[in-house]
Amino acid sequence: MSKLIKLRNKIDSIDSEIITLLNKRAKNALKIGRVKKMESKNIKDGSRESSLKQNIILQNEGPIDNNSIVKIYDTIIESMIDLQENESQI
Repeated sequence: MSKLIKLRNKIDSIDSEIITLLNKRAKNALKIGRVKKMESKNIKDGSRESSLKQNIILQNEGPIDNNSIVKIYDTIIESMIDLQENESQI
């Protein structure tokens, strides 16, 4: 097996882990969304989002730069908000 194929196989394995973790995160986000609805709170929480972004920047050891990490998390956060808002349609 070539070095390129081995490296791609490692990436495929990591991608599988990322998908598993994103789905675990989504399940938890749905639970949080239910609690927010029961407590009549807004689904979108700018303060929480800012705090989350600060935490991920502090945890980022590279090689991905902070702006790119924040963009990735912006997409994740928006996806979770959409999931929470649209749960009754699932």
